[in-house]
Amino acid sequence: LSGDYYTADYLKISLDGSEISSRHSQYSSYDRTNYWRSVSIPVTSGDHQLVIVFDKNSPTDTSYGFHRAFIDALKWPLPTPSVNWTEPTVTDLSWYVDSACAVADSDVYCWGENGNGQLGNGDTTDRTRPTKVNAPSGLSFIAVDVGETHACALADDGSMWCWGTGSHYQLGHENGTVSYSSPTQVDFGAYDVSVSSIDVGPYNTCAIGTDTDTSNEQVWCWGYNSNRQTRLGTTSNIDLGNSLYNSPIYESTASGTIPTHVETDLHQTCVLFSNATVYCIGRQTDDSNAYVDRTDWWSWGYENVVSLSGGGSSTFGMCTMVQDDKSLICWGNNQNQN
Repeated sequence: LSGDYYTADYLKISLDGSEISSRHSQYSSYDRTNYWRSVSIPVTSGDHQLVIVFDKNSPTDTSYGFHRAFIDALKWPLPTPSVNWTEPTVTDLSWYVDSACAVADSDVYCWGENGNGQLGNGDTTDRTRPTKVNAPSGLSFIAVDVGETHACALADDGSMWCWGTGSHYQLGHENGTVSYSSPTQVDFGAYDVSVSSIDVGPYNTCAIGTDTDTSNEQVWCWGYNSNRQTRLGTTSNIDLGNSLYNSPIYESTASGTIPTHVETDLHQTCVLFSNATVYCIGRQTDDSNAYVDRTDWWSWGYENVVSLSGGGSSTFGMCTMVQDDKSLICWGNNQNQN
């Protein structure tokens, strides 16, 4: 057990009716010597009764304390060499201000601020350590991304799941602005979309996927749209459940110029295409650092682009890397010289 000073969860070990070890979680979080402890119990030959009790003594409505205990090994005779419990392998990580999520061994774990259910564990209680997202069984996740008050994850079957605040339609489900504290599947309406990559802005969401009926490659975006960064032709927020907006913002045949990567933020959405170019929608920042509200796709004109990356989604800014050019090409908010 490890823990915070304010709790007192106990792990008690008894042998043949006598308590031989008691471990509690009332330690300062910086005291790493109290995080893990091994207990060795010599016994005589014959039958013995070993009892391990986890006493959940701390309040269940706070982030202090524990809801599980890990036991590395309980075997006799001990294996040679000894085998220890190993941490899950983290394959993706995302955070936004005070909330964070990670994919580990195909599950999503989140921790931090949870006032809007953005940790996806079914409530709005903050967590000080990773807690498994309350996703349907049988899903294997490969990517996760976090916004201001919502998050989304991509499963290996091409399905996409979001949770948290839905006030700007950013969850992409059929119930409009309803918020969910557990994952709900994104609904593409009449389209059967197998998603391959995702990106989450502060209040909007984007995805690249394949229409399994036509094999066309598509870019989808929904949610907050005050700068036309989510969809052209309107500044209304985009509801996937509305037939006016239930369609991709870009579509190409598999042999055409297909989207390979998408980045979105508070002002713009940019897409890297298979012909090594980047095009964007939304607000553009010109050479004098003035805003230009664009009504069509726009580009800086660079070719041979090999990568695209967005800055913190709370503000706006993008960078590209061009083949055989050692410098990054960046644009957007530069108030912190970033």
